[in-house]
Amino acid sequence: ADAGISVTDSVDGTVVHNTLWNNGFTPDVRRFARGLVYKANILDRPLDLRDGTAATVAGNLVLRRPGDASLFVDAARGDLHLRPTARVAIDRAPRGLARADIDGRRRPVGPRPDIGADEVPRP
Repeated sequence: ADAGISVTDSVDGTVVHNTLWNNGFTPDVRRFARGLVYKANILDRPLDLRDGTAATVAGNLVLRRPGDASLFVDAARGDLHLRPTARVAIDRAPRGLARADIDGRRRPVGPRPDIGADEVPRP
């Protein structure tokens, strides 16, 4: 029931391949941030760079609304794995950000990594 991801006083931090769904507040960067990389995340609300902070932000996907479950297998039950039909997230992330997904599956499985915490398995 809060921001899901808050970054405070970060130097050379990295926030990559996370999945947020239906949290209470916007993900944010507060106070001081230098050299922060914020990429390939699925966010339930737009990122809020507060207090004059800055970050290298790219390749994130913001859900249409915080409770939009259309990309996920069963979000209401906590299963935020991507559906194989989630084309806006599959093979859309930059390379080289993370070697494995939330289940330990190597990235990428396809030509490029998937956005968010999950890498959809291929047959």
